[in-house]
Amino acid sequence: MAAFTVGLAGAADDTKPYPVMDGTGPGWRDLTAEDFTRVNCDPETFTWKGPGEVHCTGQPVGVLRTKEQITNFELVAEWRHNQFGGNSGIFAWASPASIARLEKGEG
Repeated sequence: MAAFTVGLAGAADDTKPYPVMDGTGPGWRDLTAEDFTRVNCDPETFTWKGPGEVHCTGQPVGVLRTKEQITNFELVAEWRHNQFGGNSGIFAWASPASIARLEKGEG
């Protein structure tokens, strides 16, 4: 599961712990399914379950990328595997050329 948010973070009350990003500052925009495209996987590999929440089956291995390049962002992700093993992660700053070379089922 991953949650994506782009924008600027504002400070909260400095006397107690607070989230650095709360999504309310100027320039914030939540990314949705319409902001992403599948690169080398089936339509069922990645599904959106709610605002900012995407689930991945891992079958076949594949990549989900933003349609537009983003140059200034903060990313918050919860990551969990239901099975042992495997290779996964989040690519940040991957070039369009490297993404274009991915074959279906190869992450």
